[in-house]
Amino acid sequence: LTALHTTRYYIALIKIILSQIRLSMCTANKLEGSLSALKRRLGLTFIKFEDAAVELEPFVRAHVFDTASYLGRQMLAHFKDELKWQAAKILGSVDFLGNPLGFVADVSEGVTGLLLEGNVGALLKNVTHGISNSAAKVTESLGDGLERVVSDEAHEETRRRIRSAAPSGHLAAGFRGLGLGILGGMTSLVKHSYEGATQEGLGGFLAGVGKGLVGTVTKPVIGVLDLAAETASALRDTSRRSDKWVPARVRGPRCVAGCGGLLPRYCGAQAAGAALLYALNHTDYSEHFLAYRAVRDTPHDIRALLSDCYVRIITCKHAAPQVVMETHLSNLVSCCVVAADGAYFVELGVRGGGAAGGAGAEAVRRPRVQCDSRELAAWVARHAAYARQLYHEHVHTLLPADL
Repeated sequence: LTALHTTRYYIALIKIILSQIRLSMCTANKLEGSLSALKRRLGLTFIKFEDAAVELEPFVRAHVFDTASYLGRQMLAHFKDELKWQAAKILGSVDFLGNPLGFVADVSEGVTGLLLEGNVGALLKNVTHGISNSAAKVTESLGDGLERVVSDEAHEETRRRIRSAAPSGHLAAGFRGLGLGILGGMTSLVKHSYEGATQEGLGGFLAGVGKGLVGTVTKPVIGVLDLAAETASALRDTSRRSDKWVPARVRGPRCVAGCGGLLPRYCGAQAAGAALLYALNHTDYSEHFLAYRAVRDTPHDIRALLSDCYVRIITCKHAAPQVVMETHLSNLVSCCVVAADGAYFVELGVRGGGAAGGAGAEAVRRPRVQCDSRELAAWVARHAAYARQLYHEHVHTLLPADL
């Protein structure tokens, strides 16, 4: 399009104000293959920082008469320039320096509370939080730096798993990290020299000896740093003010679409069922949740989980949910309640055992699922029939885009 044909907009006054924002960057010790290759190719070095307070000047234009794309480019260039001027604040929040700006903010807030309200406890709590937060970040950064010197992937992965469990017990994670460092230092020489000899012969053995000697010294130091970092983290969490605590989730994420596609009333059981569905199908959100209910109580703990694609019968008597039966709705022929020997079952007529869209000439299997009552069996049969009906309606619906 030429300049004569482009759409221009007249705006008397445009003013976009971004209030104070806080930037944080978390880095990963280990990246997947494609991401690691991309990072090496671009030559990127990421720096971890937390809660960098950035203030950007508003974007203001008066009597604008131009295209939307031009306005977007101007806005982007403005905020990029503003962000460059905030580089000092970001640098003052990096972890390897101990987040000095965060420490200053904690101390100044405590002093303000002391002067205005005479609150000595707030001053002590803020100073303790600032010191412990800086100590935790510095020692953690030193430990990560030494870990790169050692370059032992197995040791690094074990250390990462220990630290990932730290929120539930910083001190316990710190002592486990110390034990890992001491054990790694004791076995480093033998381990690396053996691995080098088996992989590369004499040259690998000599390189392994050098690497093992480095690990003998550095791994216990890393363990001590981990203990210090986790101890400081525990002190930091206990000294954190109540207004900085992130509230815990009260209820699970709601199921946003019911059987008819409308927003249903919140139900904790349905929310749990939707979360279970996406845990089982590896977060495939193209599959929509329909219904969920327990049909047998403990110790069997059998549950029915229905979506717009599958009928699943699962058991939760073990640590992780296990799928007992999974049937695609295209293979579901019938579903009815059956009573036998004083027990109630829901009987599913399943065509063959193949994937979706199997041949109609295949034999029909009739597996049964025992339920605690007739009412539960009828509930499963009714909802399975409804899910099958919805599936076939969706398959045979001609959408406007297909016309």
